[in-house]
Amino acid sequence: KAQRWAKEHPQEAADIVTKEFKLPKDVLINVIRKSHVSINLDSATVKANQATLAYLQETRVVRNQPNLNEFYAPQYLKELKLQ
Repeated sequence: KAQRWAKEHPQEAADIVTKEFKLPKDVLINVIRKSHVSINLDSATVKANQATLAYLQETRVVRNQPNLNEFYAPQYLKELKLQ
């Protein structure tokens, strides 16, 4: 539901994410429009997210060092038996 809403309201979604992650709004709008979200949280997904973060840091889009593990909450997927 959230992904569908974000695609239908990219400006509003970017406003929310910009406040939380301190990323440029124009970058986020492009990411939201092009993104496809999977509910899988496996090691391949974690590695892909780490690679994306590394690229964003190298290109200085992200200047801080967020701990991606703080953003994963697999217990909810396990509760729903989706993980």
